[in-house]
Amino acid sequence: MGVDKQIIDNLINNLGVEKSAVQISQDAVDVILQKYIKKWQDNLAQKNHIASGNLFQSLASDKGQYGFRIETKEGVTRLYLSLPDYYEYTDVGRGKSTKKDDYVVYNKLQGLQGWISQKGLKLNTLVTQKRKLKDGTIKEYTYKISKAQANKNAAFAIARKIHTKGFKGTKWFSSEIDNFKSDISKAIFDTTGQIVYLTIEKIKQDTTQK
Repeated sequence: MGVDKQIIDNLINNLGVEKSAVQISQDAVDVILQKYIKKWQDNLAQKNHIASGNLFQSLASDKGQYGFRIETKEGVTRLYLSLPDYYEYTDVGRGKSTKKDDYVVYNKLQGLQGWISQKGLKLNTLVTQKRKLKDGTIKEYTYKISKAQANKNAAFAIARKIHTKGFKGTKWFSSEIDNFKSDISKAIFDTTGQIVYLTIEKIKQDTTQK
């Protein structure tokens, strides 16, 4: 059970209890977490980064591989935030690729562990092609391709665009991170006297594709 700053100060003054021995007030921490989760989710919506909702939901996850967790050991508190690894691209962007890393970009985009699958993009499995017949008429053919092939086609198109133009990030996350670090550090230090370290973990999302 968390305790507030006044109780802690009384314990320290009257009983000589070390701040580091006092449990973190979850209420104080939760208020700040919820404040910044809302800020980041609002930014995602405003910057049109919703797509599948994976990134949006991962911020507020309280179980599974994403979300916040707190570990305290030897007077040091570590706060971990786990996000899908593609969050960094949406936040800071990506420069033009070179001939050497063109295939690197493609490989990061395609496949079960690639950005396209992680982002949960809906891919078109119906392909329409126009062919010119011997009599000069144009006929359209529509056929279905596998999700794996649709994934490869999308990866190729996106990689080609990145190769020539790159793209800018929207700073939806990093624009708030300094204020978040300051607020969460103050809340925990005022309660326990513990130093706080923030670690952002980039986790590849488990996906399946048929």
